[in-house]
Amino acid sequence: MNENCFNAVNQWMGKETPSWARASAKKDIQMTQLKVLITLCLVIVAILTQNSNCFFFEKKEPGPPVVIIPGDAGSMLDAKLNKPTSNDGCATTRDWFRLWLNVKEMLPSNVVCGVNNRKMVFDPATNTSSNSAGVQTRISGFGTAHSVEYIDDSWTAYLLGNIGAYAHALVEELLDNGYERDVSVRGAPYDFRIAMSSHRTYFQK
Repeated sequence: MNENCFNAVNQWMGKETPSWARASAKKDIQMTQLKVLITLCLVIVAILTQNSNCFFFEKKEPGPPVVIIPGDAGSMLDAKLNKPTSNDGCATTRDWFRLWLNVKEMLPSNVVCGVNNRKMVFDPATNTSSNSAGVQTRISGFGTAHSVEYIDDSWTAYLLGNIGAYAHALVEELLDNGYERDVSVRGAPYDFRIAMSSHRTYFQK
C-alpha cells in the first residue's frame, strides 16, 4: 500500500500516517524507478546491437582477402601406415594420425618411430622426394584458417601451455578487424619436408 492510500485511510480515521508506512512507500517508489531505468537501458542496448552503424557497434570493413602461408615446420601433417615390415619395433599399420606436430610422439620412447615415419626418399632421376615405403601423408585442413592457427591442436599441447599455437594470434587479430574465418582469411599449409620440385599439386591449388 503506497503513501497516498495510507494518507486517505488515516485522514478518514483522523490519524497521522506512521513513519514506517512512509518509508515503505518511498522504498517501493525507488524500486519501481530502478526497474524502469534498467528496462530502458536494456532496450537501448538491444537497439544499438541490432544497428551495427551505431557508435561503438560500427562494423569494421575488412581489407583484401588474406591467405596465410606458414613457414618451415608450420604445417600439420597426417599419416597412415601400411609398412611391409619393421625392424625398429614400431607399428607397421596405423590409421590416420597426426604426424606433425604431435607432442606425444616427442616422448623418448616414440622419437625413433616418429623420425622413421617422417623420413623422405629422394629420387635423383626425377629430382623429387617421396615418403618412405608404406607411409601415406596428407596436409591437414588445407584452405582453412585452423590449418595455420596451430601445428598441434591436441589437448596435450594445450595443457602444456598451448605450445601448439602457431598463427592463432594473427588470425584472431584479423577477425577483430572484420575478417571472417575460412572466408576472407584462410591458410595454405604444405609439406615442408620436400622441395618445390615435388610440390606441383600444391601450386595447382
